Amino acid sequence: MEKFKISEVCNISNGFAFKSEKYVNDNGARVIRITNVQKGKIVDNDPKLYPFSELDKLEAYKIFEGDILMSLTGNVGRVGRFPKELLPAYINQRVCRVMPKNEKLDTNFLFHFLNSDVFENEAIKNSAGAAQLNLSTKWLGDFEIPLPSLATQQRIAAILDQADAIIQNNRAIVQKYDALTQSLFLEMFGDPVKNEKGWEKVKGSLIYQVKGRVGWKGYKKTDLRESGAYVIGATHIDKFGYINLTNPVYISDEKFLESPEIIIEKNDLIFVQRGNTIGKI
Repeated sequence: MEKFKISEVCNISNGFAFKSEKYVNDNGARVIRITNVQKGKIVDNDPKLYPFSELDKLEAYKIFEGDILMSLTGNVGRVGRFPKELLPAYINQRVCRVMPKNEKLDTNFLFHFLNSDVFENEAIKNSAGAAQLNLSTKWLGDFEIPLPSLATQQRIAAILDQADAIIQNNRAIVQKYDALTQSLFLEMFGDPVKNEKGWEKVKGSLIYQVKGRVGWKGYKKTDLRESGAYVIGATHIDKFGYINLTNPVYISDEKFLESPEIIIEKNDLIFVQRGNTIGKI
């Protein structure tokens, strides 16, 4: 199967450095930031609006329905297709748009390719930065994508669409059970903050031990390996309270033994301290 560089078959355009001090509460267009681009979707958490009066000369950064957007910093390589209901909107810096140049490449096929774990893992491995990863559009443009016939692309994309629909339905079911669990907890124990049932309170340090490093920014890219001990980061803790190792990260056994104070034991609780999933366990 013939392969092409993404830059040969796609237009890649970067976002604009919008000034946060100009954000408004209404009468503006959304500014789509890194935090809005999640795995396979665009989320509208904490929307930021830019005044329409400031957008006259920024048409190049305007987003259209169905545009494929990718995060270039932090959780690099994540993509989402832009939904109609969030328009009008514009691309912020460190977010890029990746769209086919012509009809040889099906947009739906391109989305599924970029949304694959294979591509995301490659993006992570080829990003620079220790505290925060950064992906270059140069690397993105040079990455090769297999290009079967248009009919084959559309058939593959249709199958993946069906699979995604099943996954989304299962997630909805899990969310319902999660809500039921929370309801049962409150019924049995009450609100732990209000403490309506008058339970005794003690400092957490008396009943559990907190392990970690104050101010530690994590392992460097040079510490990572293709196999070895798992490194559990914020991205591995999903919103349902499970450890998701779909995209595993490893360090060498030697590096593992250098850090006894942060080695995870069976049944330890992992608490996310930063990022957009802060508080997840």
